[in-house]
Amino acid sequence: MKGGAPLQASDLRAAIIHYLQSRWSINKAKGNLAQVQFIENIYGKKTRGKYYRPGCWLLAPQTEEYYKNRVAVFVHNRIESENALKNEITPNIETVASYLRNAGIQTIYAIPTYACEDKTTNAQTCFLIKLKNKQKGTLQEIFETELSWVFYVFKQKDPKWSRIAPKKFFSKWPRGGRPSRNNKEWDAYVKRQYQELSEDILLELALHEAFYSGLIKTQLKLKIHDPYDVDGFIVTKDNEVIPLELKEKTPAYDKSLRKKYFGIDAGRILMLLRLVIPNDGNALYVVREMKESDKSAPRKFLEWKYTTLADIILSASWNLQGGGKGMTGGRTQTVKLPYKIFKKMDFDLVFSGNFPIGSISEEMKHQIAEILKE
Repeated sequence: MKGGAPLQASDLRAAIIHYLQSRWSINKAKGNLAQVQFIENIYGKKTRGKYYRPGCWLLAPQTEEYYKNRVAVFVHNRIESENALKNEITPNIETVASYLRNAGIQTIYAIPTYACEDKTTNAQTCFLIKLKNKQKGTLQEIFETELSWVFYVFKQKDPKWSRIAPKKFFSKWPRGGRPSRNNKEWDAYVKRQYQELSEDILLELALHEAFYSGLIKTQLKLKIHDPYDVDGFIVTKDNEVIPLELKEKTPAYDKSLRKKYFGIDAGRILMLLRLVIPNDGNALYVVREMKESDKSAPRKFLEWKYTTLADIILSASWNLQGGGKGMTGGRTQTVKLPYKIFKKMDFDLVFSGNFPIGSISEEMKHQIAEILKE
Protein backbone atom coordinates (compact mmCIF):
# COMPACT_ATOMS: atom_id res chain seq x y z
CA MET A 1 0.00 0.00 0.00
CA LYS A 2 2.90 2.38 -0.59
CA GLY A 3 4.06 4.58 -3.45
CA GLY A 4 2.45 4.33 -6.86
CA ALA A 5 1.82 6.69 -9.73
CA PRO A 6 -0.21 9.90 -9.30
CA LEU A 7 -3.94 9.21 -9.16
CA GLN A 8 -6.05 10.13 -12.18
CA ALA A 9 -9.04 12.47 -11.77
CA SER A 10 -11.41 9.51 -12.20
CA ASP A 11 -9.76 7.63 -9.34
CA LEU A 12 -11.05 9.67 -6.40
CA ARG A 13 -13.15 6.75 -5.17
CA ALA A 14 -10.11 4.45 -5.36
CA ALA A 15 -8.01 6.99 -3.45
CA ILE A 16 -10.46 7.18 -0.55
CA ILE A 17 -10.83 3.39 -0.41
CA HIS A 18 -7.03 3.06 -0.37
CA TYR A 19 -6.86 5.41 2.62
CA LEU A 20 -9.60 3.52 4.51
CA GLN A 21 -7.90 0.18 3.84
CA SER A 22 -4.66 1.53 5.30
CA ARG A 23 -6.44 2.08 8.64
CA TRP A 24 -9.30 -0.41 8.85
CA SER A 25 -9.19 -4.15 9.43
CA ILE A 26 -11.57 -6.19 7.32
CA ASN A 27 -13.91 -6.63 10.32
CA LYS A 28 -14.13 -2.89 10.81
CA ALA A 29 -14.71 -2.41 7.09
CA LYS A 30 -17.62 -4.87 7.22
CA GLY A 31 -19.08 -3.14 10.28
CA ASN A 32 -18.95 0.27 8.63
CA LEU A 33 -20.43 -1.16 5.46
CA ALA A 34 -23.45 -2.26 7.48
CA GLN A 35 -23.84 1.32 8.74
CA VAL A 36 -23.79 2.69 5.20
CA GLN A 37 -26.34 0.16 3.95
CA PHE A 38 -28.56 0.94 6.94
CA ILE A 39 -28.49 4.67 6.20
CA GLU A 40 -29.40 4.02 2.57
CA ASN A 41 -32.53 2.19 3.78
CA ILE A 42 -33.40 5.13 6.05
CA TYR A 43 -33.24 7.78 3.39
CA GLY A 44 -35.61 5.97 1.08
CA LYS A 45 -38.23 8.32 2.53
CA LYS A 46 -37.73 11.91 3.62
CA THR A 47 -39.37 11.37 7.01
CA ARG A 48 -36.91 8.64 7.96
CA GLY A 49 -33.88 10.91 8.09
CA LYS A 50 -35.78 13.22 10.44
CA TYR A 51 -35.67 10.62 13.20
CA TYR A 52 -32.12 9.39 12.73
CA ARG A 53 -28.78 10.81 13.87
CA PRO A 54 -25.51 9.23 12.62
CA GLY A 55 -23.21 8.04 15.38
CA CYS A 56 -20.18 9.38 17.20
CA TRP A 57 -16.79 8.52 18.65
CA LEU A 58 -16.65 7.83 22.40
CA LEU A 59 -13.24 8.78 23.79
CA ALA A 60 -11.63 8.96 27.22
CA PRO A 61 -8.09 9.88 28.34
CA GLN A 62 -5.71 7.15 29.45
CA THR A 63 -5.85 8.18 33.11
CA GLU A 64 -6.98 6.53 36.34
CA GLU A 65 -10.36 8.29 36.30
CA TYR A 66 -10.98 7.94 32.56
CA TYR A 67 -14.64 7.07 33.20
CA LYS A 68 -15.29 10.60 34.53
CA ASN A 69 -14.00 12.23 31.34
CA ARG A 70 -15.69 10.45 28.47
CA VAL A 71 -16.40 12.60 25.41
CA ALA A 72 -18.72 11.99 22.45
CA VAL A 73 -17.49 13.46 19.16
CA PHE A 74 -19.80 13.85 16.17
CA VAL A 75 -17.82 14.40 12.97
CA HIS A 76 -19.31 16.67 10.31
CA ASN A 77 -19.85 14.85 7.01
CA ARG A 78 -18.08 17.28 4.67
CA ILE A 79 -15.18 19.74 4.57
CA GLU A 80 -16.08 23.38 5.22
CA SER A 81 -14.36 26.74 5.07
CA GLU A 82 -13.77 28.79 8.21
CA ASN A 83 -16.67 31.14 7.43
CA ALA A 84 -19.38 28.46 7.17
CA LEU A 85 -19.29 26.50 10.38
CA LYS A 86 -21.77 26.77 13.23
CA ASN A 87 -24.85 26.71 10.99
CA GLU A 88 -23.81 23.17 9.96
CA ILE A 89 -24.95 21.71 13.32
CA THR A 90 -28.27 19.91 12.78
CA PRO A 91 -31.15 20.35 15.29
CA ASN A 92 -31.59 16.72 16.39
CA ILE A 93 -28.01 16.52 17.63
CA GLU A 94 -28.96 18.74 20.60
CA THR A 95 -31.48 16.13 21.73
CA VAL A 96 -28.80 13.43 21.54
CA ALA A 97 -26.26 15.70 23.27
CA SER A 98 -28.67 16.21 26.20
CA TYR A 99 -29.17 12.44 26.37
CA LEU A 100 -25.41 11.87 26.50
CA ARG A 101 -25.02 14.55 29.15
CA ASN A 102 -27.43 12.59 31.37
CA ALA A 103 -24.95 9.70 31.06
CA GLY A 104 -22.07 11.95 32.15
CA ILE A 105 -20.66 12.30 28.63
CA GLN A 106 -19.75 15.65 27.07
CA THR A 107 -20.55 16.26 23.41
CA ILE A 108 -18.34 17.85 20.75
CA TYR A 109 -19.30 18.63 17.15
CA ALA A 110 -16.09 18.47 15.07
CA ILE A 111 -15.95 20.18 11.67
CA PRO A 112 -13.06 19.53 9.25
CA THR A 113 -11.84 22.65 7.44
CA TYR A 114 -9.43 23.28 4.61
CA ALA A 115 -7.80 26.55 3.58
CA CYS A 116 -8.17 26.90 -0.19
CA GLU A 117 -5.89 29.32 -2.00
CA ASP A 118 -8.47 29.77 -4.74
CA LYS A 119 -11.20 31.80 -3.01
CA THR A 120 -13.66 31.05 -5.81
CA THR A 121 -13.57 27.29 -5.08
CA ASN A 122 -15.28 25.80 -2.03
CA ALA A 123 -13.13 24.07 0.58
CA GLN A 124 -14.24 20.51 -0.16
CA THR A 125 -13.75 20.78 -3.92
CA CYS A 126 -10.31 22.31 -3.36
CA PHE A 127 -9.31 19.45 -1.04
CA LEU A 128 -10.55 16.77 -3.45
CA ILE A 129 -8.63 18.29 -6.34
CA LYS A 130 -5.47 18.04 -4.28
CA LEU A 131 -6.33 14.48 -3.29
CA LYS A 132 -6.75 13.40 -6.92
CA ASN A 133 -3.30 14.67 -7.86
CA LYS A 134 -1.33 12.91 -5.14
CA GLN A 135 0.41 9.54 -5.03
CA LYS A 136 -1.15 6.74 -3.00
CA GLY A 137 1.75 6.75 -0.56
CA THR A 138 0.83 10.27 0.56
CA LEU A 139 -2.92 9.80 1.04
CA GLN A 140 -2.63 9.30 4.80
CA GLU A 141 -0.62 12.51 5.08
CA ILE A 142 -3.25 14.50 3.17
CA PHE A 143 -6.20 13.25 5.21
CA GLU A 144 -4.44 13.30 8.57
CA THR A 145 -2.19 16.38 8.55
CA GLU A 146 -3.59 18.85 6.03
CA LEU A 147 -7.13 19.14 7.41
CA SER A 148 -7.78 21.54 10.29
CA TRP A 149 -10.54 20.98 12.84
CA VAL A 150 -12.98 23.27 14.62
CA PHE A 151 -14.77 22.11 17.80
CA TYR A 152 -18.14 23.18 19.16
CA VAL A 153 -18.84 21.98 22.71
CA PHE A 154 -22.45 21.45 23.83
CA LYS A 155 -23.79 23.17 26.93
CA GLN A 156 -27.30 23.05 28.38
CA LYS A 157 -27.53 26.83 28.72
CA ASP A 158 -27.52 29.38 25.89
CA PRO A 159 -25.51 29.65 23.78
CA LYS A 160 -25.69 25.87 23.58
CA TRP A 161 -22.60 25.53 21.39
CA SER A 162 -19.33 27.24 22.24
CA ARG A 163 -16.30 27.15 19.96
CA ILE A 164 -12.96 25.92 21.27
CA ALA A 165 -9.65 24.92 19.70
CA PRO A 166 -9.04 21.12 19.80
CA LYS A 167 -5.58 21.59 21.33
CA LYS A 168 -7.06 23.63 24.18
CA PHE A 169 -9.91 21.18 24.79
CA PHE A 170 -7.49 18.24 25.09
CA SER A 171 -4.76 20.19 26.92
CA LYS A 172 -4.89 17.94 30.02
CA TRP A 173 -5.10 14.61 28.18
CA PRO A 174 -1.88 12.53 28.19
CA ARG A 175 0.28 12.43 25.06
CA GLY A 176 2.21 9.61 23.41
CA GLY A 177 -0.41 7.93 21.23
CA ARG A 178 -0.08 6.95 17.59
CA PRO A 179 -2.49 5.57 14.96
CA SER A 180 -2.78 1.88 14.23
CA ARG A 181 -2.21 0.57 10.71
CA ASN A 182 -3.84 -2.21 8.74
CA ASN A 183 -1.38 -4.19 6.61
CA LYS A 184 -3.81 -6.83 5.33
CA GLU A 185 -5.73 -6.51 2.08
CA TRP A 186 -9.54 -6.57 2.23
CA ASP A 187 -11.14 -9.50 0.44
CA ALA A 188 -12.70 -9.07 -3.00
CA TYR A 189 -16.28 -8.94 -1.66
CA VAL A 190 -15.58 -6.05 0.71
CA LYS A 191 -13.60 -4.10 -1.89
CA ARG A 192 -16.39 -4.49 -4.42
CA GLN A 193 -19.00 -3.25 -1.94
CA TYR A 194 -16.96 -0.13 -1.20
CA GLN A 195 -16.32 0.51 -4.89
CA GLU A 196 -20.09 0.71 -5.40
CA LEU A 197 -20.51 3.48 -2.81
CA SER A 198 -20.81 7.11 -3.85
CA GLU A 199 -17.87 9.48 -3.43
CA ASP A 200 -19.89 11.50 -0.88
CA ILE A 201 -20.42 8.48 1.38
CA LEU A 202 -16.80 7.37 1.04
CA LEU A 203 -15.59 10.86 1.95
CA GLU A 204 -17.86 10.90 5.00
CA LEU A 205 -16.33 7.61 6.17
CA ALA A 206 -12.82 8.92 5.51
CA LEU A 207 -13.44 12.12 7.49
CA HIS A 208 -14.71 10.08 10.43
CA GLU A 209 -11.47 8.08 10.39
CA ALA A 210 -9.29 11.14 9.70
CA PHE A 211 -10.61 12.75 12.87
CA TYR A 212 -9.33 9.87 15.01
CA SER A 213 -6.20 8.71 13.16
CA GLY A 214 -5.36 12.24 12.02
CA LEU A 215 -6.28 14.82 14.65
CA ILE A 216 -6.35 12.63 17.76
CA LYS A 217 -3.48 10.22 17.06
CA THR A 218 -1.22 11.97 14.52
CA GLN A 219 -1.53 15.69 15.25
CA LEU A 220 -2.28 15.69 19.01
CA LYS A 221 -0.80 12.24 19.73
CA LEU A 222 -3.32 11.57 22.52
CA LYS A 223 -3.36 8.40 24.60
CA ILE A 224 -6.95 7.14 24.50
CA HIS A 225 -8.45 4.60 26.91
CA ASP A 226 -10.66 1.97 25.20
CA PRO A 227 -11.92 4.05 22.24
CA TYR A 228 -15.40 3.12 21.09
CA ASP A 229 -18.10 4.48 18.85
CA VAL A 230 -21.89 4.48 18.72
CA ASP A 231 -23.17 3.62 15.26
CA GLY A 232 -26.29 5.80 15.35
CA PHE A 233 -29.28 7.12 17.29
CA ILE A 234 -33.03 7.10 16.71
CA VAL A 235 -34.77 10.25 17.97
CA THR A 236 -38.54 9.69 18.28
CA LYS A 237 -41.33 12.24 17.97
CA ASP A 238 -41.33 12.46 21.77
CA ASN A 239 -37.57 13.17 21.74
CA GLU A 240 -36.78 9.77 23.16
CA VAL A 241 -33.25 8.72 22.17
CA ILE A 242 -32.44 5.10 21.25
CA PRO A 243 -28.78 4.19 20.56
CA LEU A 244 -28.12 1.76 17.70
CA GLU A 245 -25.38 -0.76 17.04
CA LEU A 246 -25.12 -1.93 13.43
CA LYS A 247 -23.15 -4.98 12.34
CA GLU A 248 -22.88 -7.32 9.35
CA LYS A 249 -22.97 -10.92 10.60
CA THR A 250 -23.39 -14.53 9.62
CA PRO A 251 -24.91 -16.77 12.31
CA ALA A 252 -22.75 -19.51 13.79
CA TYR A 253 -23.92 -22.93 14.97
CA ASP A 254 -23.83 -24.14 18.57
CA LYS A 255 -23.32 -27.91 18.39
CA SER A 256 -24.24 -28.48 22.04
CA LEU A 257 -27.60 -26.70 21.70
CA ARG A 258 -28.06 -27.58 18.03
CA LYS A 259 -29.14 -24.01 17.40
CA LYS A 260 -27.84 -20.96 15.51
CA TYR A 261 -26.53 -17.93 17.34
CA PHE A 262 -24.94 -14.53 16.77
CA GLY A 263 -21.75 -13.53 18.59
CA ILE A 264 -21.45 -9.88 19.64
CA ASP A 265 -18.71 -7.90 21.33
CA ALA A 266 -19.15 -7.88 25.13
CA GLY A 267 -17.74 -4.36 25.30
CA ARG A 268 -20.60 -3.10 23.12
CA ILE A 269 -23.09 -4.27 25.73
CA LEU A 270 -21.23 -2.46 28.52
CA MET A 271 -21.00 0.72 26.45
CA LEU A 272 -24.72 0.71 25.68
CA LEU A 273 -25.55 0.11 29.35
CA ARG A 274 -23.52 3.21 30.28
CA LEU A 275 -25.74 5.23 27.94
CA VAL A 276 -29.19 3.82 28.62
CA ILE A 277 -29.26 3.17 32.38
CA PRO A 278 -28.93 6.86 33.45
CA ASN A 279 -31.61 7.70 30.87
CA ASP A 280 -33.94 4.84 31.90
CA GLY A 281 -33.93 3.80 28.25
CA ASN A 282 -33.14 0.97 25.90
CA ALA A 283 -31.06 0.34 22.77
CA LEU A 284 -31.20 -1.63 19.53
CA TYR A 285 -28.66 -4.08 18.14
CA VAL A 286 -29.19 -4.33 14.38
CA VAL A 287 -27.70 -7.08 12.20
CA ARG A 288 -27.31 -7.15 8.43
CA GLU A 289 -27.54 -10.93 8.11
CA MET A 290 -25.37 -12.52 5.45
CA LYS A 291 -25.24 -16.05 4.10
CA GLU A 292 -21.70 -17.41 4.10
CA SER A 293 -20.43 -18.92 0.87
CA ASP A 294 -17.25 -20.44 -0.48
CA LYS A 295 -14.47 -18.32 -1.97
CA SER A 296 -15.80 -18.73 -5.49
CA ALA A 297 -19.13 -17.02 -4.70
CA PRO A 298 -19.93 -13.69 -3.03
CA ARG A 299 -21.58 -13.49 0.36
CA LYS A 300 -25.34 -13.11 0.02
CA PHE A 301 -27.45 -10.57 1.90
CA LEU A 302 -30.49 -12.18 3.54
CA GLU A 303 -32.31 -9.56 5.63
CA TRP A 304 -32.06 -6.95 8.37
CA LYS A 305 -32.75 -8.17 11.92
CA TYR A 306 -32.72 -6.49 15.30
CA THR A 307 -33.02 -7.15 19.00
CA THR A 308 -33.18 -4.86 22.02
CA LEU A 309 -30.62 -4.41 24.77
CA ALA A 310 -33.21 -5.82 27.18
CA ASP A 311 -33.41 -9.00 25.06
CA ILE A 312 -29.60 -9.22 25.08
CA ILE A 313 -29.31 -8.93 28.87
CA LEU A 314 -32.05 -11.50 29.40
CA SER A 315 -30.84 -14.13 26.92
CA ALA A 316 -27.05 -13.75 26.61
CA SER A 317 -24.82 -16.70 27.40
CA TRP A 318 -22.72 -15.98 30.52
CA ASN A 319 -19.61 -17.76 29.27
CA LEU A 320 -17.57 -15.45 27.04
CA GLN A 321 -15.51 -16.65 24.10
CA GLY A 322 -12.67 -15.12 22.11
CA GLY A 323 -13.64 -12.80 19.28
CA GLY A 324 -11.98 -10.81 16.52
CA LYS A 325 -9.79 -7.72 16.71
CA GLY A 326 -11.18 -4.65 18.46
CA MET A 327 -10.64 -0.97 17.69
CA THR A 328 -7.26 -0.91 19.43
CA GLY A 329 -6.00 -4.08 17.73
CA GLY A 330 -6.45 -6.45 20.69
CA ARG A 331 -8.81 -9.41 20.78
CA THR A 332 -12.37 -8.84 21.97
CA GLN A 333 -14.58 -11.07 24.11
CA THR A 334 -17.76 -12.30 22.48
CA VAL A 335 -21.20 -12.97 23.95
CA LYS A 336 -23.39 -15.64 22.33
CA LEU A 337 -27.02 -14.65 21.64
CA PRO A 338 -29.77 -17.05 20.52
CA TYR A 339 -30.66 -16.48 16.86
CA LYS A 340 -34.38 -16.60 17.69
CA ILE A 341 -34.33 -13.34 19.73
CA PHE A 342 -33.60 -11.34 16.55
CA LYS A 343 -36.70 -10.03 14.76
CA LYS A 344 -37.12 -8.85 11.19
CA MET A 345 -36.40 -5.13 10.85
CA ASP A 346 -39.38 -2.97 9.86
CA PHE A 347 -37.83 0.29 8.66
CA ASP A 348 -41.18 2.02 8.26
CA LEU A 349 -42.03 1.26 11.89
CA VAL A 350 -38.62 2.11 13.32
CA PHE A 351 -38.43 5.46 11.55
CA SER A 352 -42.07 6.47 11.91
CA GLY A 353 -41.05 8.42 15.00
CA ASN A 354 -43.23 6.13 17.15
CA PHE A 355 -41.06 3.05 17.58
CA PRO A 356 -42.59 0.95 20.43
CA ILE A 357 -39.76 0.22 22.85
CA GLY A 358 -39.84 0.38 26.64
CA SER A 359 -36.97 0.83 29.05
CA ILE A 360 -34.70 -2.10 29.88
CA SER A 361 -36.42 -2.66 33.23
CA GLU A 362 -39.91 -2.46 31.72
CA GLU A 363 -39.10 -4.86 28.90
CA MET A 364 -37.33 -7.35 31.12
CA LYS A 365 -40.14 -7.36 33.71
CA HIS A 366 -42.67 -7.98 30.96
CA GLN A 367 -40.65 -10.82 29.41
CA ILE A 368 -39.93 -12.44 32.78
CA ALA A 369 -43.66 -12.32 33.58
CA GLU A 370 -44.33 -14.16 30.31
CA ILE A 371 -41.66 -16.76 31.13
CA LEU A 372 -43.24 -17.40 34.54
CA LYS A 373 -46.57 -18.12 32.86
CA GLU A 374 -45.11 -20.94 30.79
